Amino acid sequence: MRLLLTLGALCLPVLLPAGATATLIDLGNGVIQDDRGTAGESDDLYWVQDLNTFVGLTYSEQVTAIADLNTSAFGNLVNWHMATEADIFTLMDEGVDAEGLYSWEQIASVFGDPTQETLCDGFTCKAWKGRYDLVLPAFPRGGHYEAIITFDPRRTVKYQGGAVGVADDEVFPGAWAVSTGPPIPEPSTFILFGLGVLLVGAARRTLNISS
Repeated sequence: MRLLLTLGALCLPVLLPAGATATLIDLGNGVIQDDRGTAGESDDLYWVQDLNTFVGLTYSEQVTAIADLNTSAFGNLVNWHMATEADIFTLMDEGVDAEGLYSWEQIASVFGDPTQETLCDGFTCKAWKGRYDLVLPAFPRGGHYEAIITFDPRRTVKYQGGAVGVADDEVFPGAWAVSTGPPIPEPSTFILFGLGVLLVGAARRTLNISS
């Protein structure tokens, strides 16, 4: 049993502060930064670039796999979790307004070529497919929703979005994994900072001796 919804029908506007511009940035380490255009990085979201990392896992296994990203500090981030409904709505929009959400084209430019397929009116479409952490009510086997972006070359508006309810024991969907920031510094950054402090201290001692 699968329940299809339209994300646009559920989505509430996500407003940014006046003058702020949101940008999706490929960090080159398997992470996409959702730069919310505010001062500092604490308001930014970070997404695992490849949703298919979590294909072949049940819902509970996906939750565990995403939690393991915190242990390894994947992307130098330690707040990884399966995306909530609110997280999903900050990322996806029909692309018809300017309220801080992204069009399908913008998402496609950073999340790369989708590797999954889905049916669009009997026609095979490429798709980004991943669970997010919203419980599917009254589902006999336990279920959560899966947010989907499809690419249909036959249509004028080629990118479309929706949500499908899937059982928790199904292993075909990927997962949307997100973290809040800011990233923790690399160990090398601490080392360089420490060396800098030592060098400054040594220079000051040399000046004191000379004087």
